[in-house]
Amino acid sequence: MQFDPLQLLHFISGDFGPMSETGERSAMFERLIYERTKAVFGHFALPFDAPTGLSACRGMARFPSRAARIRDRRLPQGRQPFRFVRWPIRRLHRRGIAYPPDMCGRYRIKDTDQITAHLLEAFGIPPWTLTARYNVSPSQELPVVVGGEDGRARIATMRWGFVPFWDESEKPKLAPINARTEGAFTKPLFRQAIQQRRCLIPADGFYEWQRFAGDRKQPFDIQLRGGHPFCFAGSYEAATATRPETFLVFTTRPNSLMTPIHDRMPVILTGDRATAWLAPGPITADQLAGFAEPYPAQDMVAQAIGSLVNSPRHDSPAVLTPAGPEDEFRLE
Repeated sequence: MQFDPLQLLHFISGDFGPMSETGERSAMFERLIYERTKAVFGHFALPFDAPTGLSACRGMARFPSRAARIRDRRLPQGRQPFRFVRWPIRRLHRRGIAYPPDMCGRYRIKDTDQITAHLLEAFGIPPWTLTARYNVSPSQELPVVVGGEDGRARIATMRWGFVPFWDESEKPKLAPINARTEGAFTKPLFRQAIQQRRCLIPADGFYEWQRFAGDRKQPFDIQLRGGHPFCFAGSYEAATATRPETFLVFTTRPNSLMTPIHDRMPVILTGDRATAWLAPGPITADQLAGFAEPYPAQDMVAQAIGSLVNSPRHDSPAVLTPAGPEDEFRLE
């Protein structure tokens, strides 16, 4: 799609412009709004007069300031100002507002004995009591592999949701769970952590949702062929007086298995690539591009599963039940 210069100017300056001639906002334009506001606030910014937003979020808008109201009155005739609702992602999902969720927002730690044996063999981490998790979700505290000062790997417990070191508030406004490898060297939020605080997140599967027309989606359980454990590439921030260490998962372009399901996939590392990611010291852009190569599609499998995984309240083997014909996805 092409944008006219005035529309782009309003987008860059914070006024997201008018509707199209047909009275509908472009899906691509709304995706840009989503990406920009999610990156800045960790929230969705939803046009208050959007058809889904008006009925689903009535009474929950954060109303514009007096300056914004004055600016709206000065808009050229025929332009329609936007009113934005800032509301946490999960609460918007519960209200049926169908914006794209983050990539790799759920994973599992199912075969704990196999995972601990893998970490012992790969990193020399002694076995410990690892609790099986079938539906890991953001904001939870989870096992993460980090490199020690002596060069030996260790297990640390961190919260999923990366909070930058400069944010010392008790309730941070920014806590992304994912980051694109393509921008990791240029975004101030990640560029120090990727050079100094890389980590690995052990798992043996993750979940992703394939989108269909309307708000219907189909969840998939995705794993390595043979069910072998692996690690996601990530970065972390140190603990503060008000919160524990926090981490995120890096994502990359999809392989041929993931392409029909989602336009991104997590960076999956095994063997020497995982060991190299954990090695201390900075990495170059070329090295990062090598780590970010999508995991081979022929070594992965995807299975459609039922809708129990949609809610983080369901954390049992039942979430892996294969999908039946009656399954229709509505994010809770």
